[in-house]
Amino acid sequence: MSRNSQQQPTPLENWKEDTDPLIEELLNSGDHSLHGKDSIGWMYYVVGRLQNGSFDRIDLAHIISTFLLLADTIFSRCRFNFQECLIALLLLKHAPSSSSQTRNEWKNKLAHFRLQIEALIRENDSLKPFVPAMIRYAWPIARSSAANTLTWGLYIEEDRRARIPAGKRSASHWNNLLETDCPWSADEIIGFHLNDPDSNLTDTRALPFDEPNLPR
Repeated sequence: MSRNSQQQPTPLENWKEDTDPLIEELLNSGDHSLHGKDSIGWMYYVVGRLQNGSFDRIDLAHIISTFLLLADTIFSRCRFNFQECLIALLLLKHAPSSSSQTRNEWKNKLAHFRLQIEALIRENDSLKPFVPAMIRYAWPIARSSAANTLTWGLYIEEDRRARIPAGKRSASHWNNLLETDCPWSADEIIGFHLNDPDSNLTDTRALPFDEPNLPR
């Protein structure tokens, strides 16, 4: 059914009307110098050459390098998301004297990065076999970051922080206290069953351990 003349166009319809001529210009630009300088312009340039069958070996080499870069970018994003989830989990498990507000902020951070992981995996099923390697990559970085936060203790109010014995405020204390190897499974880190297609991230703030030091 055609849209009534009095109906307002949708944002998508406006976008298409505004941008179709611009995209067509990029498709036919013929500017082979865009690679490495203008990603959008170059991608449409390549699409235009593919559509008219005029691409060459240089175009093909650029396409391959771009695809590899895009794949590496997705891996980097996912590794970073695992890293941030692990930092939040470590702090929530080990941070002494953390306030309810601070713990809530860490849980919000955990929830945010779990949602990022879920979205990436739902959109890229091929990421699943790489998850153990991503956790192994992210763990030492997350552990070091959490140890640094725990050592400085800036999440604790200054007067309370001053009363903590010096031995418990040293880098070696936290380096010895934190687990050497990641204590959680992939499912526990991301909050849903990775290999169950029907599993959903229903509680983004769920923890794979009992919360310590909570007021009764």
